[in-house]
Amino acid sequence: IDADAKVVGTVSILLAALVATLKIRWGAAITGVFLTVELVALAIVTYLGFAHIERPFSDLLEPAVLNASGVASPATFGLIMAGAAVANFSCDGFRSAVFLSEEMKVPGSTVARAVILALAGIVVAQLIPITAVLLGATSIAELGKAPNLTVFVIERGGPLLNTLLSLAVAGAIFDALIAILVVCARGL
Repeated sequence: IDADAKVVGTVSILLAALVATLKIRWGAAITGVFLTVELVALAIVTYLGFAHIERPFSDLLEPAVLNASGVASPATFGLIMAGAAVANFSCDGFRSAVFLSEEMKVPGSTVARAVILALAGIVVAQLIPITAVLLGATSIAELGKAPNLTVFVIERGGPLLNTLLSLAVAGAIFDALIAILVVCARGL
């Protein structure tokens, strides 16, 4: 979409703030719809990868890095730890349940269970599609270049599916924005 990023960002923040000010049930319903769209998109990407496997699973057990020429070399411990730090941020949202639990009338042990289930769900919802894409990509070297996942989806599912999944990604970002605003408002 050819649009001014500042305008899109401002409108997105205003819409997310509007959703964040709704009653908790309405906000939860809206974020639930976005979450469903996100999970369907992840399921589609998973299918695209597993339906067109190009390499053995054992390739995932030997961490390697591609240099600029596309030649693989073993990944260093430091690089793996840097990747783990970035991966940690992708699982960060589950802690919000603890932060928001003060608002519950009777939090009890349900909060702990919700946090553990949310963390497990996040890990599964990320690892399975990532594994599928890594196994199903025509070339790992090409997958590492921008716009990496877009090319993968177009090769496996066509441009229409790529557009739909791109919209799902935009929805996921908007959903995260709503959640961030709710948590920030609680902090304020």
